[in-house]
Amino acid sequence: MNNEVVILVNPATGKHKSRKQVPELYAALHRLGLRARVVVTASSAHMTACAAAAAGSRAVVIVGGDGTWHSAIQGLANTETPLALLPVGTGNDNARAMGIAGQSPMSLALRVATAEPQPITLARAQLAGGVQRWFSSVLACGFDSAVNERANTIRRPGGTLRYLAALGIELKQYAPIAYRVRVDGVEWSGDALLASVGNTAYYGGGMMVCPHANPTESTLAVTIVEYVSLPRFVSSFPSLYTGGHIKKPYVQALTGSSIHIEAIGTSVFADGEPMGHTPVQIDAHPSALRVYADLAP
Repeated sequence: MNNEVVILVNPATGKHKSRKQVPELYAALHRLGLRARVVVTASSAHMTACAAAAAGSRAVVIVGGDGTWHSAIQGLANTETPLALLPVGTGNDNARAMGIAGQSPMSLALRVATAEPQPITLARAQLAGGVQRWFSSVLACGFDSAVNERANTIRRPGGTLRYLAALGIELKQYAPIAYRVRVDGVEWSGDALLASVGNTAYYGGGMMVCPHANPTESTLAVTIVEYVSLPRFVSSFPSLYTGGHIKKPYVQALTGSSIHIEAIGTSVFADGEPMGHTPVQIDAHPSALRVYADLAP
């Protein structure tokens, strides 16, 4: 068996954490009898290329946040090489969904050395112009993607507070969006605020927008929030952090393996990364990635 673990580091994410934790991880892997190699990447495209080049190793460990993870899975989807995550980002929604948000370098090394990786579903999004991208957490298109886009322009604060700051700005543009959503051939249409497709539950630094998502299953979760008045939306916003919003009468919680969304001019984000604009086709690909995680079946 190949005994090499490739550690791919995004130097732009979690700089202070990385400087301490990467040497700790490197040393822990060596103490457990594994060979480790550290590669510092220069861009998202370089991260994807390095991940693809590491296929065939015992494991690839990503040191970064959700955007770094997103770049890496583009290179390792549909391979047998398992992926691990040392989360040092601001949102860490993928780590949260996989039950490893507080994972230390030593616990990660032990997991890679002794545990079996788990297969998970990935989602594949196809947009206009032939753009195709894998994602592992949530695809957003609507009011939430506008907030994500705004958040990317804000440097401080970080994490959830940055998202909330962007939310406050975007509320000034609060308006309905006309959607057509097909889930396994069944169509829903109407005015809504957002339509999100989740392979896992979380986005935006801990909001449980798709609480009915489970990456060990072969289907994806769809959450449609129909248009309501601004006061009603604001009053119910905290329920996004508990998943309680899907019990609201104006929320559609669906599941399916093939989802098509049309909403003219609406931006699309997945794993917190910009992907383009609607229309978008999303398909589930079971067992497309193997991960070191703590996932309940």
